Amino acid sequence: MASNDLLRELQQIFTGVFQWGSRYYAERMGIVVGAAILTMASFVWAFSTPGDSNELGADLFLRDVVISFDLAVQNSGNRAWTDVRIVLDRKYLFTADRVEGGQTLTINSDNLTYAYYVPRPWGREAWEELTHASKPEYRPDASYVPSFVQVRTRQGRLDVTLEEP
Repeated sequence: MASNDLLRELQQIFTGVFQWGSRYYAERMGIVVGAAILTMASFVWAFSTPGDSNELGADLFLRDVVISFDLAVQNSGNRAWTDVRIVLDRKYLFTADRVEGGQTLTINSDNLTYAYYVPRPWGREAWEELTHASKPEYRPDASYVPSFVQVRTRQGRLDVTLEEP
């Protein structure tokens, strides 16, 4: 019996709060409806995922060819990338002004250049002789296969460690 009394009391409180003609009915309903809308919007925002698998929506594929490699960088998102810089192993650079959504870039050793190349002889200053390692070639050799790729655009960035094909 005590549970029936409790249920009746809760029902009276609930109907009293939302009773038509109550002085604060509009404010109460506004607060309840606003809270419900904010809660639902928070759930939708929290559990929604972007259509792209990463910040850029980029897919990378490393393919072996007879002599060297081919790196396919695909813009699988819907938006275009601008001022594209693709750096392999923090050494070799590929640039493009614009890559449209759905477009694929194919990069190989022929269209890469050493990112920090200064067209002058090495060793003219004392600070240039601080290392015993030789300066990398302007273009990578035929056996070069990248292991780390950085894609930088105005729309975002992506760092990927590649696995051996």
